[in-house]
Amino acid sequence: MKDSGIGFGDVPAPLVTVAGDRVMRSSRVLLADDHPSLAAAIGEYVAEAFQLVGTVRDGGALLEAAKTLKPDVILADISMPGTDGLTAMKQILKHLPHVRVILLDRLWRCRGGTPRT
Repeated sequence: MKDSGIGFGDVPAPLVTVAGDRVMRSSRVLLADDHPSLAAAIGEYVAEAFQLVGTVRDGGALLEAAKTLKPDVILADISMPGTDGLTAMKQILKHLPHVRVILLDRLWRCRGGTPRT
């Protein structure tokens, strides 16, 4: 993939891929998770196919990053310090209704684990 070099205002240019005679834009993804190792693993995986524009560790930082980076997709942990992912998403979608959201949660909750503190 290659940067097209054309941006609008403070929004960087999207990455593009040429497939046959079509030009496809790579989605800009913002990741929010308070577990550094999990965020790093997910971030590496996402960056293989999409433009990872940022990684944040809490809901407050997610709100600010979404306003600044204007992602196409947000992957966010539901349980984060401060403003949780679900509350942050509700606020973000009021201002950026085009954003697609994927909320993440820990699998241990489905297996009868104990909540973290």
